[in-house]
Amino acid sequence: MTAISTNPTGLARLSKTRRAPGFLARILSLLVQYDAFHGELERLRRKSDRDLADIGISREDLVGVAWKAAEARRAAYLGRH
Repeated sequence: MTAISTNPTGLARLSKTRRAPGFLARILSLLVQYDAFHGELERLRRKSDRDLADIGISREDLVGVAWKAAEARRAAYLGRH
């Protein structure tokens, strides 16, 4: 059940019970992103320079590539495309 209250300015707002699931989902999605970033970064760091060149990235690009992969994983977790 969603509880709606009116604050002193007259604007309706949702109670904390309604906002909590969104807050928890954001926290969990950030944990998913953190885990995905570190996992992807470690996977890329294990590759040789030759393997990285074959897929078109250099060692300097590893953090950016891992971050983009982690953002995509977070978006998928949240149901966005």
